Amino acid sequence: MTAKSNQTARGTRPLSEKHHMQIPWYDVIVSEERQADHATLEERASLVGRVGIMLLACGTGAWRVREAMNTVARALRMSCSADIGLIS
Repeated sequence: MTAKSNQTARGTRPLSEKHHMQIPWYDVIVSEERQADHATLEERASLVGRVGIMLLACGTGAWRVREAMNTVARALRMSCSADIGLIS
């Protein structure tokens, strides 16, 4: 992949070429004044992902992590498809 083709839609941040892509969670929020349910898709997806990562970091089981992510996603008018397991 060339450096030019390895850019995001914004053209500011190169995409990861690793198998497990790093997500810059700290660099997503565009406006702190906007409510979560009116945020951009990128911001809402970041919130759902953060919930999953926080629960996994605490040792929560995969089923509960998926359930929590689905609950947050529904509240944000999204659908969530997360594959969480030892093999995936």
